Order: sequence, then C-alpha cells, then structure tokens
Amino acid sequence: MPSFADLNLIQDNSPVGDDEKQYTMTRRLDDGTTTYDPFTGVLPVLPPDAQLPDKNPRSNAATAASAAGVRALSAQAIAFYFRAPVKAFFRTRVDYLAYARSVHQAQIELLAQAAAKEPSTKLKATLNQAWFYLRGTTPGVLTSAVKQHGWSVLPNQVLPPLIANVGVGAVLYTSYLTILGSLHEESGRATKTVYPPPHPTQTFTAGFLAGSLQSFIAAPLDAIQARYDHRDLMPTEGGKPRSMWAFSAEKLREIGVRGIFAGWGLSLMKDSFGAAVFFSVFEYVKAQGYYRFVSWYYGGLEEHIVDFMAQKRPAKNGKPEDDNKQSLIIRPHYAIEPIFLLLGGLSASFAQQVVLHPLTHVQVEHWDRLEELDAKAAKLRETKGADPAHRKDGWRMARAYYRAYKETWSECCAEAAKEGLGVRKWLWRGFWWNTIRQVPSTSAGLIIFELVRRKYGLGSEEVRIMGDGWHDFTLAGWFAAPSDNVVRVKLVDTTTAMVGVAESFVQPVVKGHEVINFCSLAFLLEHEKLGKKAMFDLGVRKDYWNLPKGAQQGVLGPDSVIFGMSVPKGIDEVLADGGVDPKSIDYCIWSHAHFDHRGDVSVFPKSTTLVTGPGYFSSKGRPGGRDDPQAAAEFEGRPLEEANFDKGLMVGKFKAQDFFGDGSFYLLDAPGHQPEHICGLARTTPSSSPEGATFVFLGGDICHFAGVFRPSEETPLPNGIPASAIALRRDWASKAVCPCSHFTPHHPNASDEKSASTTPWYELPRGGKHPVYTDIDLATESVAKMRELDIKDNVMVCIAHDASLLDVLPVFNKQPERDINDWKTNGWKATTYWSWLNEVSVDGNTPHGPVVEGFWRDGKKWDYAGYLETLK
Repeated sequence: MPSFADLNLIQDNSPVGDDEKQYTMTRRLDDGTTTYDPFTGVLPVLPPDAQLPDKNPRSNAATAASAAGVRALSAQAIAFYFRAPVKAFFRTRVDYLAYARSVHQAQIELLAQAAAKEPSTKLKATLNQAWFYLRGTTPGVLTSAVKQHGWSVLPNQVLPPLIANVGVGAVLYTSYLTILGSLHEESGRATKTVYPPPHPTQTFTAGFLAGSLQSFIAAPLDAIQARYDHRDLMPTEGGKPRSMWAFSAEKLREIGVRGIFAGWGLSLMKDSFGAAVFFSVFEYVKAQGYYRFVSWYYGGLEEHIVDFMAQKRPAKNGKPEDDNKQSLIIRPHYAIEPIFLLLGGLSASFAQQVVLHPLTHVQVEHWDRLEELDAKAAKLRETKGADPAHRKDGWRMARAYYRAYKETWSECCAEAAKEGLGVRKWLWRGFWWNTIRQVPSTSAGLIIFELVRRKYGLGSEEVRIMGDGWHDFTLAGWFAAPSDNVVRVKLVDTTTAMVGVAESFVQPVVKGHEVINFCSLAFLLEHEKLGKKAMFDLGVRKDYWNLPKGAQQGVLGPDSVIFGMSVPKGIDEVLADGGVDPKSIDYCIWSHAHFDHRGDVSVFPKSTTLVTGPGYFSSKGRPGGRDDPQAAAEFEGRPLEEANFDKGLMVGKFKAQDFFGDGSFYLLDAPGHQPEHICGLARTTPSSSPEGATFVFLGGDICHFAGVFRPSEETPLPNGIPASAIALRRDWASKAVCPCSHFTPHHPNASDEKSASTTPWYELPRGGKHPVYTDIDLATESVAKMRELDIKDNVMVCIAHDASLLDVLPVFNKQPERDINDWKTNGWKATTYWSWLNEVSVDGNTPHGPVVEGFWRDGKKWDYAGYLETLK
C-alpha cells in the first residue's frame, strides 16, 4: 500500500465550476517516476509563459463596496433576533436607524400606555406582545417612521448614515486588498484562490494600515456619532424633522477640524489594531487552517478508502493509459470550505472584540466630554477674535484635549469603584453578550466579502497540495506552506583539491587572481520518513587516471583548464569512514557528468539508481557517456533515470521535479554549463518549526565562484565585513571588522563605490580559449534565477566549488552525525556569505597561494608527461 507521502493532493477549481473543487492524487510508481496530469496553471506550479494579470483597482473597489453594503444590511438583519442595532463591519460609524428608532420608541410607549388601560384576555395580551415584537424589527422600525413623517425620512434620515457606512467600509476593504497585494505577490493577482496564502505578518500589517486609513477617513463620522447622542433630531411641534444632511453639515462647521479629531487617538487605536487582528485571524483560519485540514484528513485515508472515494481520470491527451498511471480524483465534501470561512469569521470577530471591547468603554466615557470641549473651543475662538493678546495662546486647546484623556481615565476608575468592580472587570463587563451579538453578522459579512472577492477573480487556477505536507515553494520567503517533509542534508568533503585557470570560469581576469582554488563538494541526503538516501554529486574519483580516455585528455591534456589536483580518498572511503555503507545509497544524482562531479559510480551497488539531467543518456559520442565503452561499468545493469521537467512544476523560476514526491527535495533545470546541468533544492526545516521552512540550494556548477552572483542590489556589500569571513587573506591580519572600502576600489566591474557594493564582482566568461560553459546565455539566465533565491533569508546557496563552506559548516568527514539543516538558527549563511572575498585580488596582490601544486597520485606528486603519451 502506498503511503500518502507518495500521493499528490491537488485542488482543482477550473473543471468543475465555482461551487465544487476537486483534488487529484497522483502516485509515485515502482520505477521511481511520478505521474501527474499535464495541468496548466497549477499554483505555485505555473508554466513559464503564464503570467496572471494584476488585479484591477476597479475590481478591488467593486469588491469593497459590494461587501461593505451587504455587511451593513446583514448587520441590521440580525436585529430581528436581538432587537438592537448591530454594529456594521468593524462597527457602524453612524447608526442609520437612530432617528427611526426614536420615532418608533415614542409610538411604542404610547401604545403600551393605551394597552395598559384596556382590559385584555390572555390571548389578546399574547397577540399584543407578538405585534410589539414585529414592530421592533428593522422593517417595523422603518415603517413606523415613514407613517409618522412620510417617505422623506428615508433619504433625509436613513440614507446619509447608510452611505457613510458603505463608503468607510469600501475604504477599508479597498486599502486592505491593495496593501496586501503589494506585500504578498500572489494576493495581488486576479485569482479566486490565493496560493500560497499570505503570512499572518503580512495580513496583520495590511489590516493595521487599512484600519488606520479608515480611521482617518471616518473621523468626521465619529465626531457626528459622538455629538448625536446630545442633539435631538425630533421635530418641533408641527414642524418637520431635521435632515441628517443639515445636522451633519452644521455640526462639522461648528466644531471645526480640531473638534473632528478630538478623541481620534482612541479611534485610531481601535481601528488599526482591530482591523489587524481581524484580518490576520480570518485569513489564517480560512486559508492555512483549511489547507491543513484537507491535507491531514484526506492524507490519512487508507488505500481502499481512497479507491472507494476516487474516480479514474483519463489522460488529457486521449491516449489509453495503464490504470496505475491514471490520476485519482477525490472531491472533499462541499461544506468543508464554507465551514472554514464561517470559522474564520467567528474567530476573527471574537479576536477583534478582545481588542475593541475595553477600548469602547473608555471611548464612550470620553465622548461624554466632547460637548464640553466644543464649548471651550468656541469660547476660545470668540476670545481670540475680541482680544488679540490671546491669539498667541494656541496650545490652550491642546492641553484641554490632553487633560480630557486623563479625566476620562479617572472617570472610568471612578465608575468601576462605584459598581464595586476592579478597572479590568469594569472594562470587560458585557463582553460575552456583546461578542455574541457581533459574531453572527460579522461572519456573514466576511463570507460575502470572500465570495465577492472570488467572483471578480479569474476562473482557471489550481492548488496543488502534497500529502504529509504541501507541494510548494514561496519565492518571497515570508511563508512556506505547512509541511513536515524534510531531508537531512550533510555536507561531504570529497577531499578533492584543484587549481583552475580563472579565464575559463570568470571575467574579467584580474592581476593577482589568475587562478582559482577549487574544492568539490558533495551532499548526502537522508529522507528518514521514506528510509531513502541519495548522494548529490560525487566529486572526483580517487583514481582519476582511470577516467575514460577522452575525459583524461580533458583533465591532463594541453587544453585542460586544470593544472593541479589531488584526491586522497574516494567517495566510498569517505562514506565508509563516516559510518555510511555505500550499499545503503539508493540514488546517485549527478548535477552534470563532468569528471569532478561524477566520481566513481561503480563503487555503489547495481541497485543504486543513477540520476542525471534530461537528455544525458540519449546523447551520443560524449566521453564518459552511455555509449562510451570505457564507461560501461558505470551504467551496465544499473537503473538509469533522467530528470523530467515536462510536468509544468515550477520552483521560483526554475523548472522543477519533486524528486521524492512529497516536497522535501526538488531537482531544478539549470542548463548553461552543460545542457543537462541540474541543481537541487532541499527543504531543511518544516514550516511548523519556529524558524519556518528553510531550504538549501545545491548549485553544482551553475557557476564556479560566488562572486559571480554577489553582491547584488538586494544584498549589497556591507560597510563592515567580519574579519572571520576573510581570515585567509594575507593583507588583512587584523581581528577587527574590515571596511568594504578595502575591496570596492578594486571591483573589476564597477566604476564607483556605490555600484561596487551592488554589482556582482565577476561575470561568466564569454569566449576565451577554453570555455567551460556550453551556452553562456543559458548559464547567465540560470545564475539570475539562483540569485533570486540567494537573496532570501530562508534559502542558503551552496555551489559545488565553494571551499569557504568547509570552514564554517559541519562536515560529514569530521562530524558524520551532524547535518546542516539548522543553518539559519546558527547563522551560517551570514558567516559564509562574503567568504569568497578571501580569493579576490586587491592591488594586484594574490591573497593566498594555490591549494595544490601539480597533480598528485598515490600520495605523491605525479610527473604525468610520460603517461600522456599512452593516451594518444
């Protein structure tokens, strides 16, 4: 029975419409390959030429206005149950039924007095109570007002606050969507399903900023709401009721700008933190919570249940396929996602009330002082007009507003003491009842908001989720979807030491750096859940003189770019010394087939699968290739597998293959150095860990020197470089921090200090006598893709010839039990990031000598001139 680590769970929106979602499972077959349906537009798996358009701001505004309007109406609908006004989304700024309720209350009191004077039966009393109850609903309240004062009540008294509420809600939603889109790239695209979902810090920030903007825009409405409690709009006898338009305009003119923002500090605090908590909790529950549940629930099903629930899905190309290669469709229950939307609304409303409830009590007390402050402000204006000497005292009202806050807090303490409560209990009184009233309407409004947002999104996208974790990688680095699937990555020193001609690897060639010292790193990958081990690259074989003749000519011949090399141990000896039996290795993965990466595969058993980039085994006439008789021992009787990048999977901008089928390790297509060159990306910590998901990028020979992609505009050369990073330099013996000015004047590709700090030190070489890059344009493109990962704080890049890693990271040869998975916690990326500066030239001086002189064989320097004659 396959474990769910071998199954893909894919959320598919496009084939079944908006109301259904389907999940496609694909299996890793016995031959090690993984079958997928050839989907297009799977997020985050996207075809390279598919670019989703950014959301139209008009769409954001439409979403915001629609959701705010529905929210205002849904809030009043709940009054049917509670017979009290329910605050609009993030509380109603101005109660649009306030006047109608005043008229209705006066009529109810008259009816109640009349009913009390008349004798009535029990049945009649019950009917009267039911009638009073119905008249207390929103339609009943409006009907009473219309009967009393005519239809003009609606445009003059009800419509103004309703328009204000919708407008403020539109500001909140529009600004939230816009800000979130700028913080989280996927949220800015026109998709119905945002995947990967935004990190809570992003939604919190967007909500905080949107709430702050809403608070500023709504300040006049708050001012009206606060003063409305002290001003009766009821008409004088025989007159008409005052229009809300007229009342608002008069009040705003009366209090002025300073009065509008009196008490605004409390509103700002409530709106900013309330919106931040609200949106972050809602987005987390409805997205991360939903994906976690679906992955956990359907991922834990036994095979017979999967077979029972699933339907066979024919291949899209119409060709008959073997049953085992067909995908299985599982459709989660249609109610699961709406339930999580509802839970998101409930949780968000509750969390918001935790912030708003105590502040509301303080704000209500403070509002009681605003009329007094308005009177002081009016008196001060009159005094200034009459006596010019008082015009200089512009801080009098500022002090008055400040004292008003202190008096408000004193009043709150006094009220609490009067009721025999502590201040904390007094602030939280009525919390549960108020929260219960708020939650239903808020949850309904949020569901409407989410559905409207999806309605204006595009209709063709899918979300792919992996069993025991999700099939994803977030280039932004802020959030990696939850997964507990990792591989242990162990850094292996293959004991290779080489010296190469710089002009074949970098340009321009700088005096003092005409040669480059190389090591050759390999990586042992251990997937403990699956019980699998893989080697990524093998270094140089110990007996490199037994390479196929064509390869030997490339290493030892006159056209070689290497003029010194030593390999004391073979990869099998290194593994055995660390307690790892070469027979336990399930896969040997070549980043490419050059001699310094292919090692000696013959030391591994025939059961070990050899994995290369696409097209290698089908190529003809290559030294050491499959058709090379001298390399037959490496290939004969051994499972051979080429990476498959034709399934549409993307990691960042790389075409990718999920090697183990569970998101723990990816092969990446990175041609340029060789057509079949590949890199690896290993997930080193799960998303559930405190530091979140982290990755190690295994670069192979995507380039040969870290100065080709560092520094950059995103990661400029720092002002101070730790002396430990350049400890090998002869020209910097000080233990103090080295200023970047020690290097920037000698930057070979920059003309000023600023560009020297942000421009890669070298470029890949174009032309030259002995180029090592078969396609320099593709190689440059691959390096650019890698740079986008290198600048992220949750990705550590390790290229195969970066010897500085051996001085910092735990090495298998010395500490075989340790891996490098905790690189971020230990700060190893920061320690090694600038160590390549150990090699660069300053003032034409060589920083240190070559790591090896000449070629070595069996522990002795080798005079191989005579040996070359035998190769001719």
